[in-house]
Amino acid sequence: MKSSKKRTGFIALCVTPAVVLFIIFMIIPTIDVFRMSMYKWGGYTADKTFVGMENFSKLFTNPKFYQAFQNKARYFRPFMIPTRGC
Repeated sequence: MKSSKKRTGFIALCVTPAVVLFIIFMIIPTIDVFRMSMYKWGGYTADKTFVGMENFSKLFTNPKFYQAFQNKARYFRPFMIPTRGC
């Protein structure tokens, strides 16, 4: 029984730093960027206007967004197919 508890404690000790770093450098910035996308804000001034999902509705109704998405897929696909086989 003691070796099981030691093993669990060792695994927790090894995994905890990775989880903390993942939360600090991946989860928190992602949430912050999503929160910032809900505002109309230039980035340099203090005045922000809450617009909610309006920015996303503008994005998805813009034909240039879909063109840019297609261009990315067109250039991304040829590089992903060869690396997937390795």
